Amino acid sequence: MDRHVAPRCAEDAITGLPVIEIAGRAESDQPVRYARGRILVFAKAPVPGQVKTRLRRVYGQRGAARLYQLMLGDTLDQAADLAPIELWCAPCTRHPSLRAFGRESGVVLRRQILGDLGQRMSYAFRRVLRDADWALIIGGDCVSLTTVDLDLACASLARGREAVLGPAEDGGYVLFGLRRMSRSLFRGVSWSSNRVLSQTRCRLRQQGYDWVELPTGWDVDRPVDVRRWRLTPGSSRWYSDRT
Repeated sequence: MDRHVAPRCAEDAITGLPVIEIAGRAESDQPVRYARGRILVFAKAPVPGQVKTRLRRVYGQRGAARLYQLMLGDTLDQAADLAPIELWCAPCTRHPSLRAFGRESGVVLRRQILGDLGQRMSYAFRRVLRDADWALIIGGDCVSLTTVDLDLACASLARGREAVLGPAEDGGYVLFGLRRMSRSLFRGVSWSSNRVLSQTRCRLRQQGYDWVELPTGWDVDRPVDVRRWRLTPGSSRWYSDRT
């Protein structure tokens, strides 16, 4: 048995939200721009009460879950056509909305392992870098990242940079990409704190990485961030799918 695989979860236990009909993008004859890399989107099953909990006070549990689905859709749209995309799902890949994203967007679905964020990212990087030249991890709710940002990150790795980092306003990061993997990058980090970015920079320096940083981004964690996202050019799903 693969000890890294997360426990199987029943489909009927995670369908508290109606399945969203997701319009698939038109098929293109154009290949992805960076075929030798991978973009890994870390996503949670959009279960009411388990995602975007800090938005519940204003939008309710179902509204917060709905917003998370829209964010994930925007994130996948921004990454489309750059590199092969893998949707790394927690706790499993069986939620109907995640499966719909995989089916309509043509992305590969994988399960995240159990553990803290560092353990999950470390495992994903190690697995993907066996076959790909480089890999880039972003969160499914990092809607401040534009296609231009992602293209810059992909290009930096494709041209030989060993790492790329997307700082976040809260002291964490919205993007992390690697050409070579070192487990020490993820050990002893104070996850979910405002020290994540500074600790990661310190580890990159200690390991001798040649890295580049993107402009500072932001996450959607508070109602004010939702309003900020709504006013962001390109947040098309907010307008086309809002209830």
